[in-house]
Amino acid sequence: MDRVMDLLKEIGWSLRELFLRLWTLVRRHGRLFLFIVLALVLIFLFFFVQGRRQYRNYSVISSKKLDDASGTRYTLFQNNVLAYNTDGSIYTSTAGSLLWSQSYQMSSPHLDSGDAYAVIYDRGGTGIYLFSKEGSRAHITTNLPVAEAKVADNGSVAVLMQNDKVGYLHLYNADGNLTASGEVHLETTGYPVSIAISQDGQRLAVALADVSEGKVHSKLQIYDFGAAGKNADKHIVASFDYEDSLIGEIAYVKGGNLAVYTDKKILLYHNRTKPGLLNEVPVEGQIRSVYYNQNYFGYIGSSGNASGQNTVRLYTFNNRGRRVTNAQIDMSYSRVEILANNEIALYGDKRLEIYNLAGTCKFTGDLKSVVSAVIPGSGTRDYLFVREGSLDRAKLK
Repeated sequence: MDRVMDLLKEIGWSLRELFLRLWTLVRRHGRLFLFIVLALVLIFLFFFVQGRRQYRNYSVISSKKLDDASGTRYTLFQNNVLAYNTDGSIYTSTAGSLLWSQSYQMSSPHLDSGDAYAVIYDRGGTGIYLFSKEGSRAHITTNLPVAEAKVADNGSVAVLMQNDKVGYLHLYNADGNLTASGEVHLETTGYPVSIAISQDGQRLAVALADVSEGKVHSKLQIYDFGAAGKNADKHIVASFDYEDSLIGEIAYVKGGNLAVYTDKKILLYHNRTKPGLLNEVPVEGQIRSVYYNQNYFGYIGSSGNASGQNTVRLYTFNNRGRRVTNAQIDMSYSRVEILANNEIALYGDKRLEIYNLAGTCKFTGDLKSVVSAVIPGSGTRDYLFVREGSLDRAKLK
């Protein structure tokens, strides 16, 4: 008991000495201390106000003509603009300078991109191209039609192919070499609806759906092609069943956590040796659209009240499932995406809305023409508007 009292006295004297030293420092350097406090307050107020500013107009600072074809899509990749269509892909700087190009022939080109690599594949075809900032890294040709392809940060490419009643999973490295493969039999496991690959390229998740005999059933299987799955049967380290629920989409977010969108809730699984449930997010209303990147995931939900009026809200969550955005939207939109700066863009017919993570509608306005892509610029009000035939550098005002 005496030792405990002596310890408490010692802690008390130490705290008293620390307080006296801080007080002496404040008295000697009072102006400097006051200046630092005021500077911190001003910085806080600046970001607080900036985060809640709203804009309804913009001015075009400069415009660069684009020689694109109808149906060209655009995305920000490694701080430059990647454009792709059925005839090939073009990589340009944000100033419009050509960096490289790749020609190919695809009927239905689709893209998936990460921090260091992007993959363009022909959905329903057999062609897959892997790109880095320097250009084409690998060309993969499959022997069956590709349903979906996803790319990891290390350049690994996961491919889902289908033939009759069997789904085939292939995993390729950054050189385009096949490193692993597996099969999914539709009669016993269900129909594969989505795949996702972890950032390190070691884990592959597959969502399966089975609608038979008037019942809805979904299943999630997680494969590990590293040390954790070495001794697992068919490399499957986890399997989860969902009765009376359908999985729409799955995606890995930062930290290796896996977000699983179902029609009733969003499930978040951790990426430990044995994957398990980390968080469960109830879906409010009916999911209309989903969006995600490596930092956040979210959805737009619609719910009705007793008078028959529908309310549409936007919800965003961090990589551990904590909600960071809850905002009501009134815009009739056709597409939603989360931008590189973690803002959410809603595209309509010559209309655009941009929301920040605080839920503030940062920009809402009618546009002179349809904008196919929005790319954040260097400043908080600077954006690139990609239109058909032009790349416009715009500033909100």
